[in-house]
Amino acid sequence: CSGCDPAAPIYQSKCRPILAIGQRLNVPAPPLPPSITPTLTGSETATPTPSYRAPELLSPVNGAPLSGTVRLEWLTVGVLQPDESYLVLMTDATIEGQPRNFQYVTNATSVLIPPADAPVDSSAHTYRWQVSVVRALADGSVITRSKPSPAWAFVWANP
Repeated sequence: CSGCDPAAPIYQSKCRPILAIGQRLNVPAPPLPPSITPTLTGSETATPTPSYRAPELLSPVNGAPLSGTVRLEWLTVGVLQPDESYLVLMTDATIEGQPRNFQYVTNATSVLIPPADAPVDSSAHTYRWQVSVVRALADGSVITRSKPSPAWAFVWANP
């Protein structure tokens, strides 16, 4: 530009820009205002954030009636670290006040339910299940690395 008056209103600054097609025009912007940084007190606690999204359940479909062998399946959340696994929590909530709880740990995206965890009688049982990603600690406990999936249910009857 030549003869520009930056204080003048647009179209009255008497600028005559000389540009050719393909040239870049860099317009400086004003600096950002400073932001206030909070003063740390030393009593802050870290809030863990999930490293993975909640697993997305696939099968059996929510509310499905089943008999025989049952396999629970979900989509992968990505590549797990060597000390991370999927934790599957399952509950037979048919007998009120006496739920049977099961948990399975796997690196696969499915679990075949063992026959010992099938309904103990010939009536239909409602099972609820959900999956999350966990990291195993040396003492045998786990730290959750994802939000749990929504809880799904299926109705399982022994043939």
